[in-house]
Amino acid sequence: MSERGPKANEGKGRVVQRMKLQNVNPSKGHNKFYQVDVSFDKPDDFYCVEATWGRIGTGGTYMVKAQGKNLDDVLDDMDKVLLQKLFKRGYEMIDIQRWPIEARDDDGDRFFDEDWD
Repeated sequence: MSERGPKANEGKGRVVQRMKLQNVNPSKGHNKFYQVDVSFDKPDDFYCVEATWGRIGTGGTYMVKAQGKNLDDVLDDMDKVLLQKLFKRGYEMIDIQRWPIEARDDDGDRFFDEDWD
């Protein structure tokens, strides 16, 4: 896979995973989305979990939910956000996209990993 992910919201790094959720319930007036991006800033070897949410059809509100150099820690933080939305807030997952990332292993050597989940 040679395609790269879109630029991250902050303008640094590239999105390597994007999850889109929605909550549509007309009887409660719900017509909202929640998008979670995991981005990777290659020069700094830095990961970030970014969330965007709002009413469907709007640009929404943006916030950094987690960041750090350890992918596993950042993914754990992302899982907590997703579990809350999926099980406590009534959202459903509608799309997951992934792009390849380049990172460093524990010894500091670069590696390219297309299947990092």
